[in-house]
Amino acid sequence: MNGTAGSARQQQATDWKEAYVGGSPEAEERIIRGFIDQIKEVQTKNKERGRASAIQRAFHTRFLAGVTDAEFRISPDVPSELQIGLFQPGNVYPTTVRLSNAAGIVQADKERDFRGAAIRVTTDEGVIYDFLMTNADPNHARNAQQFMKVAVAAARARSRLGSVLRLLFALGLFEGIPVIRTVSKQMAHEVKSMATETYWSRAPIKFGPFAVKYSLHPAPDVNQTSQASGDNYLRDDLIARLKEGPIVFRFKIQRFIDETRTPIEDGAIKWESEPETIAELVIPEQDLRSREGGAMHDEVNNMAFNPWNTSDEFRPLGSLNRARKVVYETSASFRGH
Repeated sequence: MNGTAGSARQQQATDWKEAYVGGSPEAEERIIRGFIDQIKEVQTKNKERGRASAIQRAFHTRFLAGVTDAEFRISPDVPSELQIGLFQPGNVYPTTVRLSNAAGIVQADKERDFRGAAIRVTTDEGVIYDFLMTNADPNHARNAQQFMKVAVAAARARSRLGSVLRLLFALGLFEGIPVIRTVSKQMAHEVKSMATETYWSRAPIKFGPFAVKYSLHPAPDVNQTSQASGDNYLRDDLIARLKEGPIVFRFKIQRFIDETRTPIEDGAIKWESEPETIAELVIPEQDLRSREGGAMHDEVNNMAFNPWNTSDEFRPLGSLNRARKVVYETSASFRGH
């Protein structure tokens, strides 16, 4: 990297700031506190709609695979300015991975839905870092208020049409139509395998002095053909792939440029900065249907992933993330863990 260009780029990437819904941290906190009852309603409605025996996660209820023996391998050539905290060149960390469908009810894999990847990296000092991602970018919601309105409208509806009508009523035409278009387009995407999808954080985090978004990208040589079919094809595909060999993803970050091209607070705008590979996620070859695989499945299913499981060096940014702290803690508590 040219010295002058590199310095300008670093200065640009650190020139970010947060803004608060309602105009101040105190006003935003009052708004976010109002989400506590709303997320409980979402979970209760999902329980009824999905005919579940107990309260479950508000989102990502359909659990496809969970492993505790993955590795998060930091690239040996991480740029010097990004060698912060756990991102030291060549370091390898034990990692837990959870792959799931995003809906709040259990349904067949063939149903239209977002798909999620959550990884928990544990350092030698026992510090955990949760990175949560979805296979859709950008976010369908601009901010935390809009996200919760969408979630409540979807939970209260009894049909897809009902969800659209409730959403338009909650957001109005001006805000509702773009959200509906985004969700419809993203859900129309055909998912052949969880191993071939790209997953985005959809909200930024602090990365030392920088602000970044992160993502998981399948290894270039991944087999793009689905190895299963039927209602459970996504899980069955993972089982088949891991019997043959490891599943590998590249972990990439995008740096903040400016508020127009890489906004901190508006989740509905796709970031334009170039992704940079700084780590690799490796899920080793194994039999998910073995006794050990079943034990890992149960262990991961009982975990509560939260982007606020982190350190101040990698603090979540933006109203969407600030709301997740309260919402995720409430959701986990309401379902019992």
